[in-house]
Amino acid sequence: MAKGLPISYLLFLLLALISVEHMVLKVDANTCYTTLGACPDEEACRKACKQRLHGQGYCEYDAKPNLPRVCTCQYNCS
Repeated sequence: MAKGLPISYLLFLLLALISVEHMVLKVDANTCYTTLGACPDEEACRKACKQRLHGQGYCEYDAKPNLPRVCTCQYNCS
C-alpha cells in the first residue's frame, strides 16, 4: 500500500495539470449567439445547434405575446 501511494499522488497531479490546461483554453474562447429559426422543442434545438456549430442550443420565448419560440445557439467563436 505504501508503494501505491506516491503513484496515486503523481496521477492526481497529472490530472490536475491537464484540467487546468483545458480550463485556460475555454476561458480564452469568445462566446457567440445566433438564432436557428423556430423552436419545435428543446431536444431538436439542442441537436441542431450541436450539429451545425458544436454549441448548446435552447428554446427562447420572446417577451411579446403570440410570437413563436426561437432556437438560440450559444457556441465558442474565435
